[in-house]
Amino acid sequence: MIGHTGEAGFTLLELLIATTLLGLLSLVLFDGLHFGRQVWQQAQTSTVDANRVRKIQDLLRAYIIQAYPALVPSDPTHAHADFQGDAHSLAVLAPDENGSGSMVHVTMDLQQGAQGSVLAVATLPELANANAKARVKQFQIAKRGRLAFAYYGTQDASGPRWTAQWQDQMRPPLLVRLRLESRPERDAFWPEMIVAPRIAADQGCIYDPLTKYCRGR
Repeated sequence: MIGHTGEAGFTLLELLIATTLLGLLSLVLFDGLHFGRQVWQQAQTSTVDANRVRKIQDLLRAYIIQAYPALVPSDPTHAHADFQGDAHSLAVLAPDENGSGSMVHVTMDLQQGAQGSVLAVATLPELANANAKARVKQFQIAKRGRLAFAYYGTQDASGPRWTAQWQDQMRPPLLVRLRLESRPERDAFWPEMIVAPRIAADQGCIYDPLTKYCRGR
């Protein structure tokens, strides 16, 4: 009979090679899982940021669209619409967002602080007494960059144009724009928002045929 000269198995070199290959495959698999987790987290963060921005824009859009330009007398001979704005603030009279049926004075302030751009929305009932305090909500907009309002309409003989001021006019602008002046890559994306107020003049005014404008109530 022929005897066996040795037992079948792996040499030390083969085991080292197999262990090294297994380690490399594990490293590649771990990197892939880590990359996939980062992508998933970034997608989740982007979705949350997009929903937050959409919620803020919907609130602002509703106030601007439904703004009522009631005439406010500034002196015995002149009145202006209750719609006052500049680059970083806008004040309007609009229906209460809570559906109470009443009108509220809304002031939208764009503030720049250590945490970036913050939008403060203050509401005060139209018939509130002098001691009443406005209800204020604050929204974080962006870590860097700054939002700015702009207004499109006619204020003088030069015709309609975009401007950073809308003060003491008889009617609201045709369009209101809210744009992020700088958009860093790591900040939430803020789409440019352009809104057209629905009501162009105070429906309860007394029409003046000479000026073809309202002259108050």
